[in-house]
Parts: sequence; C-alpha cells; structure tokens
Amino acid sequence: MRETVFAPTCINTQERRDRVGMIREMSRTGALFHSRSRFAVGERLALTYRAESGDFALAEGTVVRAFRDTCEDNMFPFLTAVQFRDEAAELPKADPSPTI
Repeated sequence: MRETVFAPTCINTQERRDRVGMIREMSRTGALFHSRSRFAVGERLALTYRAESGDFALAEGTVVRAFRDTCEDNMFPFLTAVQFRDEAAELPKADPSPTI
C-alpha cells in the first residue's frame, strides 16, 4: 500500500553521488520523489532516508518513470518513480505534513 510521506532523501547513482530530494509517496516496493536532478528510466539508484525505526535506511531500485512537475514554483522540479529491488523496504519516519 502506497503512503503519502514527506521525507528527505539522499540519492546516489553509479555516476552521481549525494543528490538530494524529497520522498512524496512510498510503499515497501517503490517510491516517488522530487529532486533537482533528472534521472533516466532504467537508471539504477539508491535512496538513503530516515526510517520509521529512527535509523537510516537504504533502498535500491530502478527508475520506472521520470518527468518534470507541472508546478513551476517547485524548487525540486523533477519527479522520479523507483521500483525497489528488495520488496521489503522500511517506510520513512512519519513526519507531519509540511506547512506552507
């Protein structure tokens, strides 16, 4: 089951390290996140984030969708959907929805 979350993440690929983003939706099998970096369908990446347990978690997967957000005011304009290799990723720590 996919959950709406607001969790910062560090994103690493083979070629690019230490990109940042914000996880928007996540389940144990995949995630959708915003980023300033554009990723390609088929690209492999790793997300590091704070898990429900409070520890840092690592989820590795493959990009299945990548597109630009239609909202021009978003500081993280690219959306990326990832399918995880391990189907038991721990969900991010629950934080209240951000207020604007």
